[in-house]
Amino acid sequence: MTLEKKKILILRGNGHFDKLSGIQLEKELIKQGYDVHFHKYSHWPQEGTPGWDQKPEDINFELELDNLKQYFEQNGAPDYVLAKSAGSVVTSLAIQKGLINPKKVILMGLPMKWKHPFVHGKLEEIIRNTPLPIGTRFIQESEDPFGGYEMIKEIFGNHILDQDYVLHEIEGNNHQYNYSDELMNIINDYFSN
Repeated sequence: MTLEKKKILILRGNGHFDKLSGIQLEKELIKQGYDVHFHKYSHWPQEGTPGWDQKPEDINFELELDNLKQYFEQNGAPDYVLAKSAGSVVTSLAIQKGLINPKKVILMGLPMKWKHPFVHGKLEEIIRNTPLPIGTRFIQESEDPFGGYEMIKEIFGNHILDQDYVLHEIEGNNHQYNYSDELMNIINDYFSN
């Protein structure tokens, strides 16, 4: 009898360099036996094309939700979601709209200070109104420029406790959440149980 691989959806941040770190996470999770879909946003330029290393336009949340809906219709919805920054917003909106109902979710680098017009001043409400699964993990850098660990703890502390979520602090100050042993240990511990 063969066990079915768990499907993981990776949704990274707005910046196109998130694409490179997302590819690395995707490869690592595939090596560990997961069925992984790393969603590449429409606004990310193709590597090697003119301007691919320049800052892209900002994410279009509605377009990405439509793209994900089409993907899920063809390939099925994920069991787990690993999201960072803008990807945390996409995840929350997809859950709210009923596009996905993941068993496990990790939200990294909540961008509380991001000035994107869709998110600015609204992210707390978006997260609070999302029925995330019990045990959801939040991972925040200690000095994340978009909102460090202490800010997230202050804003969401009681909500996290009331919902049986877990908040992890990792060292960092650059909002990257790139592959590291510390990060992979948190991900593996949660997704493998």
